[in-house]
Amino acid sequence: MPKTQLYKDVFKDVMSFIRRYVVTNVSLSQIFSNERDFQMNLAMYLAPPIHGYNNIHLEYPVVLSGYSNYAYVDIVVERGGEYVPIELKFHLRQRIHNMIFGSTVSNPFIVQRGAYDNSCYDFWKDVKRLQDMTTQYSSSVKGGLAVFLTDDKNYWTPKSPSINYYQFRLDSNNTNQQRFWNKPSPAKSRPNFCLNPNFTPTWFPSSPKGGSAAFIVEVV
Repeated sequence: MPKTQLYKDVFKDVMSFIRRYVVTNVSLSQIFSNERDFQMNLAMYLAPPIHGYNNIHLEYPVVLSGYSNYAYVDIVVERGGEYVPIELKFHLRQRIHNMIFGSTVSNPFIVQRGAYDNSCYDFWKDVKRLQDMTTQYSSSVKGGLAVFLTDDKNYWTPKSPSINYYQFRLDSNNTNQQRFWNKPSPAKSRPNFCLNPNFTPTWFPSSPKGGSAAFIVEVV
């Protein structure tokens, strides 16, 4: 699928938003409280009329063939009868909330990170859903974006082929279509699957060294 002007505009604007936070030394946990906070801030940034889009939809329900339930898309950008769906993931090493309503608290609220294997699997499953949307609704869905924003270097550190979730790692060179666990799937809810070839993964910055980074997959 050739990149339409809508897709190019959405990609440019999403990257502009991400660039604000990836290049800064401020901790992501001081900017976004959680994934929903990330979602809402990006949606407000894209909201009309500044960038020329007609509508920004949140938690957009989609019926997909082969899925037993609705797929709820984090953000859908609409313009001129065309749509670009965006799926988001947000993972921190650790979230420590020690500032509440402007006051420092003595017993901070601490949220530990989730399992790396499940986080990576769920992200690639988002990519699969985006591919299915662009196939089933090809006349109006003009590509999609999946964004994984993190400050956890373990996500971009090179992985050994022996780890169970090697095929689900977040790696710019991970362009295999077959996605499978090296050992039997740890959960029935996370079976192996196959991607179409129309995706391009990349890290921003391209060689993360510290701070925060975004793993971005274009589906076009």
